[in-house]
Amino acid sequence: MQSVPSLNEEEIRDCKIILRAIGRKRNTYGHALGDFVLPEQRTVQNLIEEAMTKALREKGYSVVERGFAGYENALPVQADIGQLWAYTTPGFWVLTFEFETVVTVKGDVFPTSKEEQVRGYGRKLAQTGVESNWIEAIQIGIDDFIENLKKKLLSAKSE
Repeated sequence: MQSVPSLNEEEIRDCKIILRAIGRKRNTYGHALGDFVLPEQRTVQNLIEEAMTKALREKGYSVVERGFAGYENALPVQADIGQLWAYTTPGFWVLTFEFETVVTVKGDVFPTSKEEQVRGYGRKLAQTGVESNWIEAIQIGIDDFIENLKKKLLSAKSE
């Protein structure tokens, strides 16, 4: 199945790869051709952290990082990344690039609960497997995640 995450045995033992892996390139027959990983110094956690920061700020929250003034008094928000994966499905005339993430967000930032599952999905149709098509599908999915999180958040300011 194209959408099932997979790394080879050596990669699974390398935390540096696991933290950056977001997709597996496959050929028409489903055979692995290689991984799609974030650049050095970037992780899946960074991707979600940045997306959540953007969503929270756009809803009026001030986001304070550890070590900065006001951190001790800030409203804590936690994210558990359950899924974050990009994949391609070959077709006769077109390749379908898809990205999906599911994150459980916890904190006093929702109107009726302290925990919400937030999904992001992106899809890009293209005729080649160039890296820019992967990146576009991922960005569409991250943007969708941001919008879905904003819909669930309480506003910190009047809109």
